[in-house]
Amino acid sequence: MTLLGRIFGQPDVPEHNYRESALAFPELDVERIAKRLQLAQEGTRRGSTNEPPIAPDSFDPIEARVTAEIDREAKAAYEAYAAHSAAYSDRISGLGIANIVASLGASAQSVRVDLDAQIQHGRDALFELAEAVTGTRGELQAFQRTHELDRRSRHPVSRRKHAALALLLVLVEAPLNGTFLAAGNVMGLLGGVSQALVIAVINVATGLFAGRFIFPNILHRSRLRHLAGTVAGVAAAFLIITFNLAVAHYRAALQSSDPRNAERQAVQAFLASPMNIDEISGWLLFAVGIGFACIAAADGWRMDDPYPGYGAVARRYEEAHDDYVAERSERLNALEDVRRLSIDRLESLSRELEAKARQYRSLAQSQVALHERFDQHLNHLEHCCNDLLSRYRHANRMARIADPPAHFSTPWRLARPGSLARPAGIEIDDDLARAAALAASDLKQVRESVDAAFQDALRRYRAMDDLIGATTANADNSTRPAPQA
Repeated sequence: MTLLGRIFGQPDVPEHNYRESALAFPELDVERIAKRLQLAQEGTRRGSTNEPPIAPDSFDPIEARVTAEIDREAKAAYEAYAAHSAAYSDRISGLGIANIVASLGASAQSVRVDLDAQIQHGRDALFELAEAVTGTRGELQAFQRTHELDRRSRHPVSRRKHAALALLLVLVEAPLNGTFLAAGNVMGLLGGVSQALVIAVINVATGLFAGRFIFPNILHRSRLRHLAGTVAGVAAAFLIITFNLAVAHYRAALQSSDPRNAERQAVQAFLASPMNIDEISGWLLFAVGIGFACIAAADGWRMDDPYPGYGAVARRYEEAHDDYVAERSERLNALEDVRRLSIDRLESLSRELEAKARQYRSLAQSQVALHERFDQHLNHLEHCCNDLLSRYRHANRMARIADPPAHFSTPWRLARPGSLARPAGIEIDDDLARAAALAASDLKQVRESVDAAFQDALRRYRAMDDLIGATTANADNSTRPAPQA
C-alpha cells in the first residue's frame, strides 16, 4: 500500500490510546431508583388524600424529587462528556503533523552529512593502521631475506595449549614419581608425592626452557649463535640426565637401612658411580624423568617458530594486519549502521506521519461518536424520568377519588445544554496530502543517496587496501604467517 493510501485508507481503525466504551454514560437502574424514592408508596399515600390537588399545574414534591434526581444525572453526564470532548480536542491539536513533515525534510538533509563524517573518520583511523601493516611487513620481509627464510612462520595461534601441556606433564609425572619415592620416605606417600612434585617441576621446567630458548639457536644462521646453541643444548641434555640419575640414586638410598640420610648417601653414590643403579625401580624413575623432560622440550620447541626471532617478527605483522582487518570491518559495520539507522529514522517518521493522519481522522470521528452517545444518553435519562414519574402517578391515580392534575398526562422534557452543538468532522486537507506525497518522494531519493554514499565508502576503503599492497579479503600469502597449533 502506498504512503497516500495508508494515510487516507482505513479511517475507521482507531490509532489513539482512548478506548471507545459505553461505560462513559452508564444506564440508570430505574427499579432501584423507584424503590429508593418509594414512588409506589408515596403515590398511594398522597393519592389517598387527593394530593396533589387538581388546580395547581406544577410538580408536587415527589415529582420534583424525581426530576431533580435526573437533572443531577444529566449534569454529571454533561461534565463527563465535556471532559472527553476536551481530551479529543487536545489530542487533535497535539498531533503536530506539520512538525513531522518538517522533521522528514531535516532528517533527509542530515543523513548524507552523517555518512560523510563517518567515512572521513574511518579513513583517518585506517590510514594509521595501514602504515603499521606496511612497516611490519617490510620488517618481516627484511628478516626473511637476512636469514634466508623462504617459508611462512610456524608459530602457534595461541600458547595456551602448550602451557596447559606443561602443567599436565607436572601433574602426571608427580604422582608417578611419588609412587617410587614413597617407599622408605619417613613421611610416607605424602612425603614421596611432595618431593616428586618438586622433581617434576624442575624436570619439566628445564626441558621446557631448553626447548624454547636453547635448542632453536642451533638452527640460527649466525655461526656464533649456532655454536652457543649447540654447546648450551648439550649442557642442558647433560643437566637433565645428571639430575634424573641423581633422583634414581636418591630412590635407591631411600631403600637403605638409614633412609633419614638418603640425600647424603645418594650424593656419595652418584659421585662414586653415576651409572651404578642396582634396582629396576630406580631405572624406571630415571626413564620417567628423561621422558617427561623430552616431552617438555618438544612442547617448548613448538611454542614458537623454531627459528629464533622469526615468530616474534611474524606475529607483529600478523597483529598489525589483523588490527587493520578488524578496524576495516568495524568501520564498514559502522557505515552500515549509519545507513540502516538513517533509513529507519526516516521510515519511522514516515510511519508516524501515516499514523498521525489516521489518528487525525479517527479522533474526529470518535468525537462525533461521543456526541451522539451523549445525546442518546440524554434521551435515555428523559425516558427514565418519565418512567419514574409514571410509576408515581399511576399509584397516585389508583388511590385518589378526585381527578388527577392535568400535568399527569404531560411527558417531562429534559433541557439540553446550550453548548451541545454537534462537532464538525475534521478532514485531512490538501496541504497535508501534498506534504505526505512530498515526504514519500524525499524518502526514495534519500535511500538512493545513502546507497550511493555507502558504495563510495567501499571504493575508498578498497583504495586503502591497495595502499598496504593487498586486499583485506585476501591477504598476501607470501608474507603473512600461517599460524599453526
